[in-house]
Amino acid sequence: MNVLISSFLCADWSYNDQSSWSKDSSQCSGQNQSPININTKTVKDTKLCFHIHWGNQDNKGSEHSIDNKFSAAEIHFVHYNKKYGSLVNAMTKPDGLLVLSVLAKHSPSPNRNLNLLTKAAEKISSFHATHVIQSNSHFQLDQLFPINLNGIYRYQGSLTTPPCYETVTWLIFKNTIEISSDQIKVFRGLQQSSGKKLLTNLRNIQPLNGRTVFLF
Repeated sequence: MNVLISSFLCADWSYNDQSSWSKDSSQCSGQNQSPININTKTVKDTKLCFHIHWGNQDNKGSEHSIDNKFSAAEIHFVHYNKKYGSLVNAMTKPDGLLVLSVLAKHSPSPNRNLNLLTKAAEKISSFHATHVIQSNSHFQLDQLFPINLNGIYRYQGSLTTPPCYETVTWLIFKNTIEISSDQIKVFRGLQQSSGKKLLTNLRNIQPLNGRTVFLF
């Protein structure tokens, strides 16, 4: 399997002015937006690409929070319903997308399973530059998942970037992986279209608006 690592941030919107997103993408002001805070006291039991989110602080780099506590980073594994033929077609359909989310807590020691990703990111020197991890590199996606897969939060939400379509079934693992400060620092070194470093790529927490979060 080849994995494409790319430095990319849409030039038509900015994380620094999230309140203006709905001017061009009306879905961004919808009632089922992501990310959200997951309050565990109200939780009820019950094809692929991926990307990573991080922040400018080691203790706040995830988009989703659990009981108002953030993790150091968050990895999204984006799946689309194959009956729609492509991610672009699927993202507008109510049953179009499913995203698996893995939260990464801060660790003083580096996570060896992330080494291939950080080394690839170090080789990306400019906006829109790419680096391919070859299939013979022994990279396995399951290395990015928690060892204990028990406990998954589920809710209906949206893309966390414009156009913010509310077509995503979110599955967020309760258990976490680890990531070190040095590893996060590598991702912060990626460039935006302006040439500035991408220190953070997080959307603010969105209102729950009566939605139910399930734990299974």
